[in-house]
Amino acid sequence: MTITLLEKATAEELEALQNHIWNYFVNINKAKTKDVLLSTFKELFEDWTGKGKRLRRYRNSFVAINAKATNEYKDRTVIAHIANRFQNPCISGFFRELGVTVDEDKLALAELVQCIWRSAIREGKEIQLYIPSKRMRGLLQDWLDKGA
Repeated sequence: MTITLLEKATAEELEALQNHIWNYFVNINKAKTKDVLLSTFKELFEDWTGKGKRLRRYRNSFVAINAKATNEYKDRTVIAHIANRFQNPCISGFFRELGVTVDEDKLALAELVQCIWRSAIREGKEIQLYIPSKRMRGLLQDWLDKGA
């Protein structure tokens, strides 16, 4: 299990985030459900898409942030990556004791790039990307600036 700021968010903050995601998909991009890819933690998404929830219509647009090897979303052009991943301190401590250093930023960035690469970008198409985490946006921007 990893530590994320979403775990510490209040109900009001999570509700506001859902509203921002909805606004991004519906009002800003005028995206159809089939155009959307929403990537976050499975538990969070399940909570957001329960009966009567605003994001319920995106149940088939979801992919867990740690999903591997899927081409199912290669036609999606409007992407929201809702995560700010940090390694569990117990796991970090275990690796440190073994003399292994894990770069949390690179780990988080790799997960973000994998999410982006699942989309229509792999087909050379333009995508719209929503990343509410300042840290994650910064990691991506720094990586792109270095000529990724």
